[in-house]
Amino acid sequence: MKEKYKKILTLKRPELVEEIDPESGLINHLESKKVLTRRQAVTICRHPDPFKKNEALLDILYKRPDEDFDKFCDALTECNQKHVVSKYLVTDIPSPVPYSSDAVGDFEGLGIDVRREESSVSPLRECLQNGSLCLKDQVSGAKAQTVPNAVPSDVKGDKKLLMDSPKLLRLEDIVVKQCEVDFYDSKEQTAYKMNQVCRGKCLIINISETINQEPRQGAEVDERILEKLFRELHFDVVLRKNLSADDIRRLLADVLSDPRLVGDQCFVFFLMSHGAIEKCGGVQSEVVFGSDGKLVTTSEILEQISNCRALAGKPKLAFFQACRGDNYDESDCKSENHSLEEEEEDKEDDVTETDANPPGYVNLQDFIVGFPTQSGFRSFRNTKIGSWYLNAIVRVFMEDSHHMDVSAMLRKVNGIVSQWLPNTTDSAMILKGQIASLTDGLVKPYLYLFPGIIRERSSS
Repeated sequence: MKEKYKKILTLKRPELVEEIDPESGLINHLESKKVLTRRQAVTICRHPDPFKKNEALLDILYKRPDEDFDKFCDALTECNQKHVVSKYLVTDIPSPVPYSSDAVGDFEGLGIDVRREESSVSPLRECLQNGSLCLKDQVSGAKAQTVPNAVPSDVKGDKKLLMDSPKLLRLEDIVVKQCEVDFYDSKEQTAYKMNQVCRGKCLIINISETINQEPRQGAEVDERILEKLFRELHFDVVLRKNLSADDIRRLLADVLSDPRLVGDQCFVFFLMSHGAIEKCGGVQSEVVFGSDGKLVTTSEILEQISNCRALAGKPKLAFFQACRGDNYDESDCKSENHSLEEEEEDKEDDVTETDANPPGYVNLQDFIVGFPTQSGFRSFRNTKIGSWYLNAIVRVFMEDSHHMDVSAMLRKVNGIVSQWLPNTTDSAMILKGQIASLTDGLVKPYLYLFPGIIRERSSS
């Protein structure tokens, strides 16, 4: 399947998983159109959960030839799901600015700008017809918002768009969209409870300085935007910096022993540091470094949170921004058009680095665990803009938490991060990508954050 169709299926995957009705005869239609084999159709139908059915279907469709994308759209239309086609498969990718002849919009939050021409055809449809996108190199406005080496000015054909780090998120940019009461009323019976004045604690630990390791430049951006986001999402944010390995353990123990945790509805944890795979207790483990250079395994952190009785049955979100090994993920974004000219100009003060990093975790009940990369691989951090993964989380959560559950948002984050390429002159990093990792152990159908909804007073 061509990259332009793959991009649609990747970017719109969370919405497609939620909105497609696989019980409408869709699977039979796709089998009759030879999009699915009999074995594939049976395998999909064995999943009891419609969301799992949709995920299995999209996984297969992603590998099918071009004509099967059209057959998929036709099958949806024949099964009274034309709204899914018009909303997600043949319309423009959402942009934060309204369409106009002189508008420059952020392309799906991916840090590139799409110049829209006046036309009766939607920009995405025109793109699919022409096989090209016209791109600008920087965001309109202040120089501080410039995206370095985002993309060549003209990427044609079916080559995947080359993208650098996301654009800079300033604190004033972070405004969380508010949930409608009708949406809350329609979802709250099937979701984890999330309606107090204060939802719970959000603990952020940022280790930007570690003995015998390079400073994690850009990490201060991560901490600021995360703190702003989760305050707007009704969490009590606790931020601590440059703790030793033992201090990390002690702080977490103190926070988890707070008697007020009994009244909380959720717990959120972020740890940002260098990381690696090291031998601990005779076992190869994914670890993060304290400021003293000593190690903390990610598994012991997750176990510590899991053992907190006050959080039993409540959703727990844990994110580790760190590398998980020394390998670079090979990107499929390679193109002869890639240029290093701007990287050479900016390499002194604006480059993409790595955090070498974390986890050895278990699929824990009521947990969501997120990592910026797959086990064994490095993660990327831009020295001015911050970490790719955390930037994407903030961007998606502020835009979509009013109508999308956390699991779906993190799948969207994974899709966004997978599109980026590093801005660097290091030959080992050029054209290398990053695929984030998500472990979802939630036992209720949904975890919505319901920003703006207050139905109960927090327990004191």
